[in-house]
Amino acid sequence: MPGPVSGLKFSPERLQQSLEELLQASGVLSTAPLSFVVGLSGGVDSVVLLHALSSLLTPSSPDISKPLFKIKAIHVNHQLQSAADGWQSFCVSFCQKLNISIECVSVDATPSQGEGPEAAARNARYAAFKNLLCVDDILLTGHHLDDQIETVFLQMLRGTGVDGAAGIRQISVFNSTYLVRPLLRFSREEIESYASDNNLTWVNDPSNSETKYDRNYLRHEVLPVMEKRWPSYRQTVGRFSQHMRQTSELLKQISEQDYQETYNQKKGCLEIDGINNLSSQRKNNLIRHWINSLGYQSPSDKQLNEIYTVIAAQDDACPVLYWGEAELRRFQNGLYLLNKNREKIPSDFLINIPNWQQGQRVKIPGYGVLELVLSKGEGISPSRLLSENIQITIRKGGERCRPKSRNKSQSLKKIFQEENTPPWLRNNIPIVFIDEQIAAVVGEFYCAPFAVENEMGLKIVHLTECFVRD
Repeated sequence: MPGPVSGLKFSPERLQQSLEELLQASGVLSTAPLSFVVGLSGGVDSVVLLHALSSLLTPSSPDISKPLFKIKAIHVNHQLQSAADGWQSFCVSFCQKLNISIECVSVDATPSQGEGPEAAARNARYAAFKNLLCVDDILLTGHHLDDQIETVFLQMLRGTGVDGAAGIRQISVFNSTYLVRPLLRFSREEIESYASDNNLTWVNDPSNSETKYDRNYLRHEVLPVMEKRWPSYRQTVGRFSQHMRQTSELLKQISEQDYQETYNQKKGCLEIDGINNLSSQRKNNLIRHWINSLGYQSPSDKQLNEIYTVIAAQDDACPVLYWGEAELRRFQNGLYLLNKNREKIPSDFLINIPNWQQGQRVKIPGYGVLELVLSKGEGISPSRLLSENIQITIRKGGERCRPKSRNKSQSLKKIFQEENTPPWLRNNIPIVFIDEQIAAVVGEFYCAPFAVENEMGLKIVHLTECFVRD
């Protein structure tokens, strides 16, 4: 990725160069017109970004071809200050002057328990962006080099790791699209100089001068003193963040290799034996990568030590550890990561599905959707599903069946034990009964006399809610 630069004035052409380099490096550029959506707060950074982009759509010379992109803006009203509605009006007026469409949305940015005001506003803002972006949109924000420097220092003061020291990413996957910060190469001074040269106006958030906030204290009280001794600190710290980003990417590649070696796809867990074969540094790297890839809060050093306590537990123990929304469990040779607030199938769930047919979907609360799909040598015999007495429920205790792979009937409890089914799943698996006999334990096995051998059968497929479209 391109690093920070200095010595040249910010211009629309340099912005275009920055954007093209970022998008090309990430393989995003195509021959089709790109749709850029600018997060417009009304501050000088986003105002300059939008103005410079719009300038590119109207080249100063007929010899300069128009770039292949279109622009629109989104303004998020956090409703935190009395001037918030005025800022929104300013953004609407500014976009009208540039002939750019804008969508405004109000959010509730009230901090939840344990959440700071800055984090609450940021989380509400990005949640709004996710709801408003279309599939082909690329989100652009006005973060600049000074924002990057402040972020790096704040992360280091919090004892961050390599990824945190890398600071703000120039481009990252965002929902189903991308988030790009093309101004990260340019300083606040360059951006304000452009605004002045082009007679731009913008809104000022008075909270930006309140030094009770860590970022503002660093900006107004600490960094000016540092600049007197090290005038070029922005460029050097910017290079440092780039080096940390490269190191972070290298660690990610290593963790992905270790993940492929230790992850059991069928069981959905990391295998303890594989983890224990790694050095302590690679263990840490792998576990953080695994947790982050599933969207959970990265564990602190203290929580990481507690995870190793779970890993070191006896084989017959079933320890559990919680932090944030994460629930970490060990069962035998597997380390499992779950959402502690996950829905579960209600204990009294029972549904009748007479004459269940191919393609017919059945919603299971707290689990997802079941659908029958034709399959060779797998599933339930279609003739058996013509029964008027088909029920789906969950385990109550005492149930017995004969799985297709076994030669005798056994209790579900015994089968689950022998199949090493994790205990927390045993009472949260849909069970299909036909004529009061178990025909299938969804995702686990089919039972005689309902299971097909070599002929065509109807396989039960589990669809999560997010993949179901009416």
